[in-house]
Amino acid sequence: GSNLIVTLAVCALIAGWLSPMTALAVLAVSLIPYVFFSTVGAAGLERIRLPVLVKQYLGRALSGLTEAAERRPAAGAATFAAVLLSLALIVGASVTTVDSAVELAAGWGLPAALLGTLVLAVLTSVPNVLEAAYFNRRGRSIAVVSTAFNSNTLRLLAGIFPAALLFDLGRPSPMIMFGVFWLAGMSVYALTTVSLREGLRRAEGVVLIGLYLVFAAVMIFWR
Repeated sequence: GSNLIVTLAVCALIAGWLSPMTALAVLAVSLIPYVFFSTVGAAGLERIRLPVLVKQYLGRALSGLTEAAERRPAAGAATFAAVLLSLALIVGASVTTVDSAVELAAGWGLPAALLGTLVLAVLTSVPNVLEAAYFNRRGRSIAVVSTAFNSNTLRLLAGIFPAALLFDLGRPSPMIMFGVFWLAGMSVYALTTVSLREGLRRAEGVVLIGLYLVFAAVMIFWR
């Protein structure tokens, strides 16, 4: 739920339908309960007075996260060092990739919107693809879904909101508006499917890939 609210709030912010402060308030209302209940966990949920249906829904979600956490081995100093090293490599590679792609796009005369949605978005998603494959091979389906959506949420928060709060984003071009709302629609479809069917299956994955290919074709041939 919070992922969907963040996505729609960012779309409304880019379109100019929400001011940065209003969008920030919407995000706070969405993310503070998410962080709170994730911290409390399934066990702590029993001590909170909530409507039965709400408690059942939260209990199912939190129990899945608890089961995933219980299967994780204890982390030591070596694991912590590996995480820091991996993070440094990912950040360094991302910066290099973005700089190189921007220079190539300038040389080839590619529109900035096309560069961001088809080139940079794909290249910077490679670590997420590898992470999802790692979790999937180990049967950690909950981790696959949560990693994908939480990563997208953090990108929106870190990439859009600081710029919107500090600078005027200006009026978006028709190409950017199309990209924002097409990808928002894909997010709504994916999140709705996950909620209703408790996961994404191969058929839904094929639909999402098809939607992205249509989006890519429109962006490439946009005039």
